[in-house]
Amino acid sequence: MINYQQFKKIKELQLVGTSQREVAKRLSIGKELVRSWWCKTEQDFFRLEQSQEKYLDNYKAFILDLLKTTPQIRQTNIYYKLQENFKDFSVKQSTFYRYMKKLREEHGLEQFRKRLTGVRESLPPGEEAQVDFGQVKLKTMYGTNIKVYFFCMVLSYSNFRFVYFEPKPFTTETAIKAHNYAFKYFGGRTKKLMYDLDRVFVHSENFGNIILVRRFEEYIKQTGFQVVFCKARDPQTKGRVENLIGFVKQNFLHGRIYNGVDSLNADCLKWLDTHGNEAVMLKFRFSPRELFAEEQKRLIPVIFERREQKVFSISSRNTVVFKNREYELPLGTNLILDKVQVDEIDGEMQIFNSETAEPICCHKCSGEERISKLVQEERPLVSSESLKIYFADDKVFEQFMISLKEQSGRYFGKQCMAIRQAARYYGKDQMRQAFNHCPRVKICNFSEMMSYLIFKFGKDTASRFLSREKINRYSKRAKELEAEYGKQD
Repeated sequence: MINYQQFKKIKELQLVGTSQREVAKRLSIGKELVRSWWCKTEQDFFRLEQSQEKYLDNYKAFILDLLKTTPQIRQTNIYYKLQENFKDFSVKQSTFYRYMKKLREEHGLEQFRKRLTGVRESLPPGEEAQVDFGQVKLKTMYGTNIKVYFFCMVLSYSNFRFVYFEPKPFTTETAIKAHNYAFKYFGGRTKKLMYDLDRVFVHSENFGNIILVRRFEEYIKQTGFQVVFCKARDPQTKGRVENLIGFVKQNFLHGRIYNGVDSLNADCLKWLDTHGNEAVMLKFRFSPRELFAEEQKRLIPVIFERREQKVFSISSRNTVVFKNREYELPLGTNLILDKVQVDEIDGEMQIFNSETAEPICCHKCSGEERISKLVQEERPLVSSESLKIYFADDKVFEQFMISLKEQSGRYFGKQCMAIRQAARYYGKDQMRQAFNHCPRVKICNFSEMMSYLIFKFGKDTASRFLSREKINRYSKRAKELEAEYGKQD
């Protein structure tokens, strides 16, 4: 089947005496198809289209079920679903799109219009770059699916692009590594970089008061660029990098087999050099590389300092290993955290919470022992007695502690330390509710207490002192509690 423009072209060429073979060659269609339409009139063309629209009524119920479930589904996706579910389905896309437009109007299932945007002020070379993250599922050579994550940076003036892939979700450290690769690829940096309010960069935000992740804040000071934050999916302010994410998915990643992240990054650099930065932009009539030749002169050089990895996992011995030496952590730290940050400052090894940057303890770097222990006065003596002082004469707490001691056994001290840590961030009334909940379900430990607090008061407070892994673990139980308490209501 051909479209109306092709049909008109056939008739125009026929009138000037062009042969069927030449018409097929000029329009890049089969000779048999040209021959079948050679003697037909315009009325025949529209009559056939109408018959195809009637044919589509056979699939009307299936299409309406899709539209009622997901009204914003694209017409192309519906077309592909029809081909997948009905092997005999055969209708040209232009006819299908016209049919879908009428069907949506008849049943009030029109798609929402996109947000109206204006023209953003053009920026001078070297002024700004935009940064964002994407993720996609790819097929491996064994037929399984794997999710990969990618970092995108695009220069606002020239639209010159850089993409970097990671096999795991980006952390602050891997995002900084991606920045360094991008600056090396560009040969410098812009004055400003624009971001979403992503947790990789932003610790918290309250009505415009933005607190950056400590490591990222250090990197900004070291590198010297300015940061600008905007809301997510905002085409008015950072449409270039959002378009780049779609461009990478549809142009580079579509149909690609995953053979490892190193191979993917190497192939992506080739794609950027041969296509991603070479394709001529219709808006400017120039390719990004041609405009980049001017912008590169305005980029600011970046001096890259070699930085040792400073975030380490906590061992089962409640220690952290740094430079072939083991450092003891306060009792119960491994119950609360999975990782810590280690910094060597003024001859001391200072250890911080890797998520909140709060100090945990400090060790002297001197000495030849392989294990550096905390001196006795630095060990926080967290016990049931200190908790009793804090929750004095509280019957609910006393009942909770009796059950906790029975169920915890030799881990009672660690449980008490973790509970004391939580009490620094939650009010006494909130803690009392958690103490009241645990005996009710006959599970008295720190995990159940935190699961209830997350269920009752959300993740924001917990994220101030717990690692992401711990929060994710407790959130699963919190969802179960939400279902259980919902049934009781």
